[in-house]
Amino acid sequence: MLLCILSHRFPFRVRQISSKVHLVSDTCTLDVDGVILGVTSTDVLFHLGAEEISGAQQQVLMNDRISRLVQHIFTQHSYYPLYPPHPDITVDVEHFDVYGRLAVTPHLMILPSDLRCFIKEVGSTVCVNPGRMAKGQVGGTYARVLISRRTDGLDNGRTQPTVVGQIIRV
Repeated sequence: MLLCILSHRFPFRVRQISSKVHLVSDTCTLDVDGVILGVTSTDVLFHLGAEEISGAQQQVLMNDRISRLVQHIFTQHSYYPLYPPHPDITVDVEHFDVYGRLAVTPHLMILPSDLRCFIKEVGSTVCVNPGRMAKGQVGGTYARVLISRRTDGLDNGRTQPTVVGQIIRV
């Protein structure tokens, strides 16, 4: 459950079911009290990893595979930067420009994937792969994330979130 007050700077569908709970589109960018969150349920990291072709020069510059895959999303400003999409994915081309674009670099990006679960900082963004809650007949993993805001006097009162998280096995 996400309890928040949303600002309508970003183009996504919002359905308010109570004063504290809002339903948003699957891929969305949220502004929660000045902290920007990017959320998708598509396993874009797995699909990028399967399609990525990287040369020796790129391997030297960024040796961490997960960071490199996440960087593709930020560089192309898209939640799903593959064309054509993976055969298992249905892309609504009419609405992709509105809902599939990453207009700003978020403070926190949630990218669930079948790859190894992680919490890591890529550039100025904390990226979280909480894994899957259930894997077959056994429990999986989920992420617990705490975001606290602090005002940095050096940055003209701009919000600088501090993110603390952990991956928990079920």
